[in-house]
Amino acid sequence: MNSMVFVNFPVADVNRSVAFYEKLGFKKNEEFSTEEAGSMVWDDTFWVMLLSHDFYKKFIKYYLSN
Repeated sequence: MNSMVFVNFPVADVNRSVAFYEKLGFKKNEEFSTEEAGSMVWDDTFWVMLLSHDFYKKFIKYYLSN
């Protein structure tokens, strides 16, 4: 059985980051994408969530560094 990997990245600009990952070969999953988050799929086992800084801060208690 394959493990699934979900990675969350804080990004300054969700739309630009989505475009970048699409150029790398990722596919955007519209079902889990919003203005604050881009859900990017590599394959059935590897997903990347691109989260705006403000949205990402809702999940952590620490300060985001540059």
